[in-house]
Amino acid sequence: MTSKRALLLSQNGPLPQAVRTLLQNEGIVLEETRSPESALQQLRKQQYDLLFARSERLNQTHLHILQYLKEHGVQTPVIISAHKADVEDAIRAVREGAAEVMLSPESEERLLDTVRRTLSQHTSTPEHVSSTQPGELNATQSGGADLPSSVTIRIGTPLFETERVMIMNTLAAIGNNKSRAARLLGISRKTLHNKLAAYSVLPSPGNFLRK
Repeated sequence: MTSKRALLLSQNGPLPQAVRTLLQNEGIVLEETRSPESALQQLRKQQYDLLFARSERLNQTHLHILQYLKEHGVQTPVIISAHKADVEDAIRAVREGAAEVMLSPESEERLLDTVRRTLSQHTSTPEHVSSTQPGELNATQSGGADLPSSVTIRIGTPLFETERVMIMNTLAAIGNNKSRAARLLGISRKTLHNKLAAYSVLPSPGNFLRK
């Protein structure tokens, strides 16, 4: 098994030992820091396969890190895990390049699946070779030339998670336009609102009414 290097930015206490062991059993070598400034310094100096950022709430620090990585061409994928996040911040994080935004405490199974999927999707491949691996499904989006072509989902991913990934990526791709997202996804705005509520990621009252 080829080892992967992951930088853990933990702003809400140490990573539970059970989760740490789970990742290490996947061949992931963890390096840890509590400081966003230190994390950026390490990302500038070294190459990591993953940045895993944990905090109480998805905040401007996460967005700043994502913007910095984008501006400086750092290709390290970022998974954000937070106890609290509203839909506006979650969608902005995805638009800024986050591979995944998760609400914690996440189940060990879901965390492991997310890490595996993220590492698989960000493995370098020649441009003429499809990045879809055996056991994955390339779900093509339709509805406009301005949209990303596809979202890759591992076969066997629970339907709830598959649906969540597609909805969040669709919203991110079209600037959080919920009316258009509902049309593209073939559901009503009310259904979209209910699904976002089920993900525990909701906008503040009134924000959802914006187009």
